[in-house]
This record gives sequence, structure tokens and C-alpha cells, in this order.
Amino acid sequence: IKELLPARALSIEDWMHHKLSMAYVQLAAAAPAGAGRGGAADALGALQVLLRDSYGEAHFSAQPSTSPLLFFSVLLYSQQFERALAFLARSADFADEAVYVGIALAHEGLLSVAPPPADADADGKLLVEGATPQLRLSTMVERSLGRWAAEDGAAALQMLWVLRVGVAERERIAADVLIRADA
Repeated sequence: IKELLPARALSIEDWMHHKLSMAYVQLAAAAPAGAGRGGAADALGALQVLLRDSYGEAHFSAQPSTSPLLFFSVLLYSQQFERALAFLARSADFADEAVYVGIALAHEGLLSVAPPPADADADGKLLVEGATPQLRLSTMVERSLGRWAAEDGAAALQMLWVLRVGVAERERIAADVLIRADA
């Protein structure tokens, strides 16, 4: 196998490319379309579980100087968009970027978005676990809008208008942002 590997050290991008290529090969070799689940769906799912549960954040942040962007990018590469954004939003330095990426992914239909929590206190979690994890994007946006409104209320409200939520939710968040901006 050493003859197949390059002489240089592999980066995480090289390793992810290899793993994702293997999932693609399984898709190409899978049963004909319409024959049910299998192939790359299972291979990608297995890779996602491996990255999330076996390796996890601690593996990719082993060095103290490691940026949270490394684990974020690994989750993105493996199409775990909701988990990637929830992870990045936990970092104070990158919370705003998580919102920007989340809005873009949701706009393109690539993000599974959870409805806003029914109760005001909610558990504060951004990720709703299930067969398909869902991201509470409106909660993420609302957290950032408060900071943005203090700097530029009009720009903060413009960010709210690109968020795909119901009218009542949009108006509730907008009113909250305007109240905080005045305070």
C-alpha cells in the first residue's frame, strides 16, 4: 500500500478526500437506482459516525494551538452541516461566521432547520438530535442580531430578512432586536 501513497505527509484534506472518494466508489458500485438504500449512503453515514463519535472534536483539537475551524471543516466535508454550524457557533470568535454560513446553506436548501423552540427558556441547544439532526438557525441568528443591532440596527434587520422563518417568528425577533438596540 505504501507504493500507492505519496511520499509527503498527508493533510486532513487529503485524508478526507480519500475517505469521500471511497464513499463515491461504493455509490458507483451500488445496486441500480431505486433498489433501496446502500452504497455511498451507508459509506457516508459510516464516515460521519466515525468522524463524530470515534474521533470527535478532541481528536482534531489535540494540539492546543488548533483552530476550531479544523473540526468544523471536517464536519463540512462529510456533509454534517448542522453539526458543523452548531459546533462553530459555540466558539465566541466564530459565532458570527456560523450564522453567515448557516443562512447561506439554509437559503440553498442544504440545511435541516428546526422550528423555533416553543418555550422561551428552551434548553439553549442549537442542535436538535434525531434521525436527521436539525439546527435552530433562528436561535443562532437571534443571538448574533443583538450584537449586530448595537453596531448597526438596519444591517442587523437586513440579515433577519434573509432568514427563512415564519412571519410571526421574524416579527418577534425583529421587535426583540429593536428593543435591545434602544437599550
